[in-house]
Formats: sequence, structure tokens, C-alpha cells
Amino acid sequence: MLPAQRQAERIIEQNFQRMAILGKLRGQQASATKFDNLRGKTYVLGVGAQKSATTWLFKYLSQSDQVATSPIKEMHFFSSKVKPHIRRKIEKKYVNKIVRLAGKNAEGKLLSRDGYFQAVIDRLQMCYDDDAYLAHFNRLMTGKQKCFCEISPSYAILPVAEFRNIQRLCNQNEIDLKVIYLLRDPVERFWSSLRHNERKQRKRTDKQFSAIDEFSNYINHPRKLVRASYNQTINNLLEVFNKDQLFFGFYENLFDEDYIKKITDFIGIDYHLADFSKAVKPEGSSAGLRPTEEQVIEAYRAYEDVYVFCRKYFGDSLPDNWKSY
Repeated sequence: MLPAQRQAERIIEQNFQRMAILGKLRGQQASATKFDNLRGKTYVLGVGAQKSATTWLFKYLSQSDQVATSPIKEMHFFSSKVKPHIRRKIEKKYVNKIVRLAGKNAEGKLLSRDGYFQAVIDRLQMCYDDDAYLAHFNRLMTGKQKCFCEISPSYAILPVAEFRNIQRLCNQNEIDLKVIYLLRDPVERFWSSLRHNERKQRKRTDKQFSAIDEFSNYINHPRKLVRASYNQTINNLLEVFNKDQLFFGFYENLFDEDYIKKITDFIGIDYHLADFSKAVKPEGSSAGLRPTEEQVIEAYRAYEDVYVFCRKYFGDSLPDNWKSY
């Protein structure tokens, strides 16, 4: 272990309890906290869905000089508040990041001036201090920017109560809230998720994970099913937010200039040229490998209630390939 890394670990051990206490004290002063840079701005909250090009959309919005984004795309702040296991995972992740970044800092650079390092510190502080979330964006926001944006697909599983808390937080700080929810054909989204798991497993371990072989084992897995419970997420959003606060979009339509203009108009920013060459197009997302016809039918049955809901809610605006099962 490098000396700098040992030093970083000692600092964290010495200050961890102090950070927790400080966070609790700051949390008691939430009503007095001011986020002047955010007042009157628009908060763009992306809630998923997983494997529906949210990363591409985040990168596109990050390129606008009218949008403030964090160096960390997925903060998982609100989901970690309602799911303790996510909070523990986040806490461990960002403590380890601080140690690793400090260990790599062999040249003794002033890490407090490094934007990513600052964001990592901010994210860890959010584990103890709820005010740290808006404080993070308040620090990033400049006068010419109209909005700030965060996209975490894990927010699709938030309950109604937490969506109400988000709206209340915005109201208290005079922030306009816009919510974007991108949907993708449920079977295709599930298949893309399996392929993603396959690639991760091959990089991290010697274990061979086959998307084809594991298809049936994962199709009814609760965590996989909840990620595509579009009906539940849409109903939760509609219960809390006005329709003019919501943009329900489709992965299959996203990589089109006119469609991106709909999103920028919704947010209230100027359109800028989109680089579709880096987009993951639907027809190329599976790299040639496809599940069998029997597996596709099995997956459709698992998500049948989602298809029925979406056909009824979206009608003719539902992408054509959603109607092919």
C-alpha cells in the first residue's frame, strides 16, 4: 500500500465519526439552509429506465452551457434514502474512491481543486447530511445556466412518499422540477441488461456468465422485474406531479433530432447538435446474439401486464416494435 493511501485511510478513520455527527447537526438546520444559485432554476430529474440510453442523454445535456451536471452521473441520493442497502453500498464505494484517488496522487496535487474529487467528497457527505445534495449543485451552478440535472435509473423504484419529498424539497427552495422517464421495450431492456451483466462478469472474474444460458433463471428475478415495472413507476409519478412536469419518452425514438428537440423544449433550453454516432441504436444493441423465440415468449409473459398498461396509456405513440409480441 502506498504511503499516501495509508495516510488517506487514517484520515478517514479519524474523521468518519466526526463527519456523521456533523451531518446530523447540519440536518437539523435544513430550514435555514440557502441555495441561492438554485432559486428560480429548473431541476431536471431523470428516473430511468435502466438500459434505456440514460447515459447518452446525460452526456448530451452535459454538453449544454445552460445545464449544470455533476461529474457523477448517477448519485442514487434519493434511492439510498429509502433503501438502506443502497446507502451502505454508496458509503463504502465513495470511501474507497477517496482512498484510491488519494493513493494515486503521487505528485501531491491540490485535490480540493479537482472537480471529480470534490464531487466524490460531496457524495460521501450526502450519506450524513441531506442538505449536501442541493449544496453540491448550488456549488456547480453558474449564473448563465438555466437548470441542473441528475439521472439515476434507480429512482424508478422510488415510492410515492419519496417523490412527494422531492417535490416538497423543490417547493421549499423555489426550484422548478421536471422529470424525464425513458422507456424501452421491456423484453429488449431485459436482454440488454443480461448482456451487460455478461460483459461485466467477463471483465471482473473468471466465471463464465452466459446471457443465453441464464435467461430463464433471471426472467422472474424480483430485481429484474421491478426495473421494468413501468406501470408502477408511471402511476407513482402521476400521483405526485402535474403532467406538464413529466416527459415520458422512448429509447427507440431517442436518436432523432426532432425527438431531442422535444426534450430540450420540455426542459426549456436551446437545442444543440447531437452526436448520434455514439448512440447505441436498438438494432445493434445485442451485437448479433439473440435469445431464442421460446425465451422471448417467456419474457413477454413475465412483462405482459407492463405491455398491456403501456398500450392502453400511450396508444399509437408507442413504438411499433412494442406491438410485435
